[in-house]
Amino acid sequence: MQRQFAQSSVLFFVLFSLLLTGCSSTKLPTAPNLLAAITTNPKLTQFAALVETAGGLGTVLTESGKHTIFAPTNEALEAMGEKAMGDLMDPDNRTLLVNVLRGHTVPEALSPKQVSKEGSLTNSIQKSFLVSGTEDNLMVSGGKVLESIKTKNGFVHIIDTVIKN
Repeated sequence: MQRQFAQSSVLFFVLFSLLLTGCSSTKLPTAPNLLAAITTNPKLTQFAALVETAGGLGTVLTESGKHTIFAPTNEALEAMGEKAMGDLMDPDNRTLLVNVLRGHTVPEALSPKQVSKEGSLTNSIQKSFLVSGTEDNLMVSGGKVLESIKTKNGFVHIIDTVIKN
């Protein structure tokens, strides 16, 4: 009887431990680096095209320091209109494009939980934008964070808006 009670107790603790482990917060999807997170995500094909057009950002997004990128979805970029996207893709407007991309980048790695604790963030061009909500319901510059991806050199937060600077 005592042995059966001990076995039942051990089984209970093992099952309880597994249950608690299963209830932990959801693990974020991962990618090797920021560039890979952007270029392999089907929601970010237009953002990836902007990064490619800007040129010279590959090193920053694969190796150089820790960054957080708030990447607008294809739909968010399309909502800007064809003319605005055409202007950004124009090689003569490279400086404008780089500034728009830097406006979506914070020069430190911030998880959704860390972002949720801030009232505002300062991007790479020294402009602030508002953040609010919780880790699971995060709002950035009036738009919603739809998904977050952790990389070895930062985070990509996919957003449904374009950050205005």
